[in-house]
Amino acid sequence: MNKVSLKYGIISEIDYASGTARVFIDELDIVTDWLTLPKRINENKIFSIKQQVSILLHENGEDGMILLEEPHDGNRPPSWASDHTEGVQFKDGTTIIYDTESKKLQINAGAGEIEFVCSKLTVSGDVIAGTEQISLVNHIHTTPVGPSGKPIPL
Repeated sequence: MNKVSLKYGIISEIDYASGTARVFIDELDIVTDWLTLPKRINENKIFSIKQQVSILLHENGEDGMILLEEPHDGNRPPSWASDHTEGVQFKDGTTIIYDTESKKLQINAGAGEIEFVCSKLTVSGDVIAGTEQISLVNHIHTTPVGPSGKPIPL
């Protein structure tokens, strides 16, 4: 009978193309063979080197499977995480969060830049821009002869 045990380790290498990673287990002072990264239903996850994970490890010390990412002092769930939000938080603080209750997708790039590259971008509804919260639907310009009218749809 094959024995497996629950171990904790740190991802040391990732092969994104094959969906596998090698894990350093400090307790045993070993690096595992290539283990499959977990697939999750209705959840996107980006794994990275130095993440702490739990694994089921075969008694031979090489074979096993990565179960999931484990929170630790340097890797606690973000403040926006809940049972109705999914998202990705990058090292620089940039976040992409979707709230299934409010149906709101939020992209926060902070001082970063967001670029859309496409042949056509269509937005249904109002677009609110800038710190002044200027509406593209209801915006009125001040002119020398008085305020302009609202924008005219094409």
